[in-house]
This record gives sequence, structure tokens and C-alpha cells, in this order.
Amino acid sequence: MVGSDGMDTAEPASPSPLHRLVDATGVAPAWLGLGVTALALAVFVVIEWAFGRFELASQPATSEGVIGDMRISVAHILAAGYLPTAYLYAGRAARRSAARGAAAGAVVRPPPESERWVLGIAAAVGVGAAVLVALFASVGTVSFRPSTWTAETAWHRLLSPWLGAWISLLTVRIVLDSLRLSAAAASVEDVDLLEPGELRFVNHQGLTNALLWMGLVAGYSLSVVDWQYLPPFLITVGVAVPAALVALALPALGARRAIRRAKERELRFCREAIRGSRRDLEADPGAARRGRLDELVAWERRVEGVREWPFEAATWRRFGLYLLIPLVSWSGGALVERAVDAVLEEPAPAVSRGESQPE
Repeated sequence: MVGSDGMDTAEPASPSPLHRLVDATGVAPAWLGLGVTALALAVFVVIEWAFGRFELASQPATSEGVIGDMRISVAHILAAGYLPTAYLYAGRAARRSAARGAAAGAVVRPPPESERWVLGIAAAVGVGAAVLVALFASVGTVSFRPSTWTAETAWHRLLSPWLGAWISLLTVRIVLDSLRLSAAAASVEDVDLLEPGELRFVNHQGLTNALLWMGLVAGYSLSVVDWQYLPPFLITVGVAVPAALVALALPALGARRAIRRAKERELRFCREAIRGSRRDLEADPGAARRGRLDELVAWERRVEGVREWPFEAATWRRFGLYLLIPLVSWSGGALVERAVDAVLEEPAPAVSRGESQPE
């Protein structure tokens, strides 16, 4: 493919087999993920009802443990549906960003064949990490023997490797696509320093990365809605915020290099022109030549003040809103759990009028 400036550009990255399979259904990834998640939640409710778990949840002696396990199961199911959806959406967003970059004259390299091996290794590492975390870093005793499972912990054990694989896949997918788009942005030569609109495609991808990452943290927050879990939740958010900032900035690294390169080129031109105007002014100190020198100095200052990162105020506002998603999710989950506790709590037995209350 040849860009408008005559420079050869590669076609945008082709979709993976998984993306092609989903595209063939004609259903948006979000609706597909919602449908699968709703079906899994329905199966969960039926199994809980069949095993009498709701009755146990209503009994004071067993309610706390059963309700807690139910909450964690629901969080696992939501995350199990969210992660593949986020992976598909990240791939689609990267393809759209690559198409915009190619239209702006960027060289968009197709993914190498080795990428499939990288993703496969990432999935295997994610599964192993999930099993190790479940065995050695979880609260309480964790066993992968089915004979020790309850109706809730079965969901925990079966979905943990799935979640580990997709968390790893989503992370690697974001990094690979971001680095590819960063290299594409760095290849743009004709950058308008006053309005670098040709580099805005990296902003969209960076915001998408941050949104998908904070959505993952929001799903995790649903499993730690008790006030006693507030410190680990805040620690998780404290780690997630810098990670989201990295996800935002990673695609823009190449755009920053392109803007810096254009600035250096323009500043060299300005300073050479200033030197020439200074010599002309010394030879002929007229008002016209002095005005020319003042204009060049003003333009040099304007160029020096150009921000090298291609982010706008609207980008930072949206990013700030994304950072609130885990907090809103945690607060909403806490309110829902309080409502469920109120519904399941057995009322105290009423005292008849003829009976006297104990002193």
C-alpha cells in the first residue's frame, strides 16, 4: 500500500483466527460476552437452588461463609465473561487505530508469525500463575480435588485457570498492539506541530487500553466488597492506576518521538534563520528587518512550548473518569451485598402480648 506522501505503508494488522470467528457471527463482542455471562449466571443460580445453597445462606450459622463464596463465584463468572470480550475489543480497537494511522501516512507493520507463539506461551504462563496463586496466596485452604468442593468453590477452582490465561492474554495483547502502533506513530514524518491530528490515533488506543484494564480491576473489586478488604482493595487500585497510565502512554511513545523529531527540525530552521536575520540587521538596521527577527524569535518560543505528548485536555478527563470505575464498582458491590444480607436475614421472633419479655 502506498500512502498519500508516496511512502510505502503496510496494511493494518489482520485479525486473529479468534477475531475472524467472532466477526463471522455478526455479533458484537460486547453482546456476545453479555450473552455468555448471563447464561453462566443462570446456570449458577440453578445449581445453587438444586443443592439447597440459598437455604444455607439464610441460616445465621452458615450465611456468612456461603454468601461470601457466592459473591466470589459471581465475580469469577463476570470476569470470565469480561476477559475474552475485552481481548476481542482490544484487537478490534487496534485494527481501527492501525487503519487511521495508515491513512495518516504511518508505516503499520503486520504482526509477525511469532506472535501466535508468544500468545500461546502467555496463556500457559497465566494458567500456571493462577494455580500457584490459588494454592499458595489465597485466604484459607484451597484444594483442586473435586471431593472437597462445594457448589460455590467448584466455580472458583474451575474458572481460576481460565481467568489466569485470559488476564495474561489481555495484558500481552495490549502490550503487543501498543508497541506496534507506537512504531507506526514514530514513522510519521510530516507532523503539524500546531495541530498534530495525524497522531491522534494513538490517543484512542491508549484510552481503550486504560479502560479495559480498569474494567478488569473493577471486576476484581466485586470479590472484596467487605470493609475488612478495603486495605487490599486500595493497594490493588494503587498498583492499577500506574499500570493504566502505562497502558495509556505506551502507544504514544512513538508519537512523542515523532513530535520531538519535528520540533528539533523546526528549531534548527528557526535558529539558522535567526542567525541570518541577525547578520542582515547588523548590516541594515531597518524596522522591517527588526520585525522579521522578532517574528522568528516568537516562532522559536512557540515551537519550544509545543507539548511532546499528543494528549489533549479531553484525553486526561476521560482517563480520570476511567480511574473512578473500580471505586464505583466496589461501592456498588458493597451496597448490593448489604441489600442481600437484609433480604436473607431472618426476622427476630415476635413476642405475644400475653408473654412477658425477659429482664
